[in-house]
Amino acid sequence: MGNNDTPQELRIVIRYANARKDDTRLIPASVFKRTFDAMFEALNAANKELGAPCEIVIKDLKIGSNEAAFAEIPKRNAPPQARGQATAMVEKFAKAVVHGDFMVAQDHPKLARCLVKLGKAYDKGFSTEILFGPRTPLTVDSLFQTQTKGLARAVKLVTPNTRYFAGTSYDSYQGVLGEIDYTGSVWKGQLILSPSKIIECQFDRSKGEDAYNKFGNKRVEIMGLAIYTGESLLPARLEALKIKEIPAVTEPLSIKGVLAKEAIPDDWSFDLDRLQ
Repeated sequence: MGNNDTPQELRIVIRYANARKDDTRLIPASVFKRTFDAMFEALNAANKELGAPCEIVIKDLKIGSNEAAFAEIPKRNAPPQARGQATAMVEKFAKAVVHGDFMVAQDHPKLARCLVKLGKAYDKGFSTEILFGPRTPLTVDSLFQTQTKGLARAVKLVTPNTRYFAGTSYDSYQGVLGEIDYTGSVWKGQLILSPSKIIECQFDRSKGEDAYNKFGNKRVEIMGLAIYTGESLLPARLEALKIKEIPAVTEPLSIKGVLAKEAIPDDWSFDLDRLQ
């Protein structure tokens, strides 16, 4: 489970405008679909920004309720703390847009476009709320629609794929190596840098499973060909060429006495002119 501050679901509630909570009238499918699509795409975009550690699933979808709820299920090898991180990102930026803060356009243009789509889904004949757990819901109303028009203008000012490097380079990254999937023609695994930062890795089948099994769930450094898409500082994929374990520090390093007078060479000079 995520921490107590992380929303565990994103719920859509749509009713006719000014309807009571016990109103059971069914709403048009087209109205529901526009909001449903926009929120799924927003969650999916946020999840990808985080390295796609979770699967977005339908948690609740009741006939006649005009409600639907999404949840995040951490994928195999992903840390439990990843649950709810995409939902929290959507909540943060959607509520910021209401207040005229369009930073999402610069930092997360794909997510921004999904929020613009949510604004376009607004219909004055219906009341739409997006709930993020027990916290204050996001109301998709005329104000939100107006603000997303400003967000749309901000997105157009952003030149795509200019913030980050796009291409390939030989790099190395450190993290915890999750379980490797040896099925299929390509061996895949994940290098977990942090709960929200995961790099997909590919491994050379010709080296055999024994070459990698010893590194499972250990802190390692993987060197290889990193593929960058320009959407993140991190590579979308790291094709491993070499892997080595980073040994854990078991004893504190003592520097006692290293600057004692007898440890300083006779020819050592404290001449300031020689300092670089």
